[in-house]
Amino acid sequence: MLASGCASWQDLADQSARSNYTEASGGKPGIPNKQPYDLAIVAEDGTFLGRPGSSYAADSIGNELGQYGNKWNRQSMFNDTSPYGSKTGAESARNKAALNPPKLYRGQTFLGYVTSNKSRRPRIDPETLREDGKKNRYIVTR
Repeated sequence: MLASGCASWQDLADQSARSNYTEASGGKPGIPNKQPYDLAIVAEDGTFLGRPGSSYAADSIGNELGQYGNKWNRQSMFNDTSPYGSKTGAESARNKAALNPPKLYRGQTFLGYVTSNKSRRPRIDPETLREDGKKNRYIVTR
């Protein structure tokens, strides 16, 4: 389940519970969560990038035909030309040196960065998050 240097979902959740870590700016992004325990991935610029989840959910990064899991949509972390999925974008989950990668939230609580950048902590690799979501390893809703 874990890629080298990555946190697991449970590690991120446990750390969040222990530290009650929130954004340094104190700001609350516009996360479209229906429940306080819903998970959401949000870019630094506030763009909603989907949720970890099954291959069938419309807003799931695991749905490779859906808006957030395909290779063509601008709001997909898996689009090589998207600001959120390129190998060079400062806000990209797949840039190994990204300065401002997307963040994973439960409700309004920051859990960790969704990034390939091993220097960002806490972090989970976008591919690991996608595959674990497809297997419902940590999804609490939907």
